[in-house]
Amino acid sequence: MINDGLFGGDYLPVTAHIGFLKTSLASASTAHMDWMENLHRDLSKTHVTDELRSLLVQLEPLTNRPTKYLWLETRTGWSALLVNRFRVGDVRSTISTLAQRLRCEGLIVDCQPEPFGEPMPEGHAWSNYSFSLLKPTSDGLNRRIIQCANDGGKWTFGQNGIPEPFEDMAAYKSRRIKDRFTARLLRRYCEALGIDIFQETFYGPGGYLYEDREPGQHEFVGLSEARRELGIS
Repeated sequence: MINDGLFGGDYLPVTAHIGFLKTSLASASTAHMDWMENLHRDLSKTHVTDELRSLLVQLEPLTNRPTKYLWLETRTGWSALLVNRFRVGDVRSTISTLAQRLRCEGLIVDCQPEPFGEPMPEGHAWSNYSFSLLKPTSDGLNRRIIQCANDGGKWTFGQNGIPEPFEDMAAYKSRRIKDRFTARLLRRYCEALGIDIFQETFYGPGGYLYEDREPGQHEFVGLSEARRELGIS
């Protein structure tokens, strides 16, 4: 059983990848829409208000390329982003671009716990814990990235950028590679930034759901089917 993450992993893979911007919901969602329009993407915008479980269901069906984007307000002024891509969440480019445009901090979190069951396609990690903090500078973004992942048999650990004061540097020297960055550390780091990432009441209740008016030809699957395909128990 998977116990890490929102709702104990019940909504994986949707909740495996979450992006944050340190700005208001109105600012984040408007900047996202402006960016999509510049890319000639035609998105509908719906205001949503509900508990998090019900909002996550609105991201179905899942697909191999995001066609739905759920922006949520939080209790501490950050705005959160989840998408409906079922293999690898595509929040990284969105958060990076908008952090630069808005000149605000961004955070990209991956919490894809083990076990994921059957081997995943090449290039898709069985397990992945990563923390990517983005801070705007005069010429771009400073990035602090920490990742511990199992790509189908072997754990690897890596880090890049200047460490933050709240980091447990000793953990990065743990004998077992998988212990160098865990869900526990991920949660602690997020809490240091004011983000209670695994607490459902941290999110919402207000938000915006963006959806492609012309999603194109993609593989669409329900949450249950996606979990079976990825071997999530």
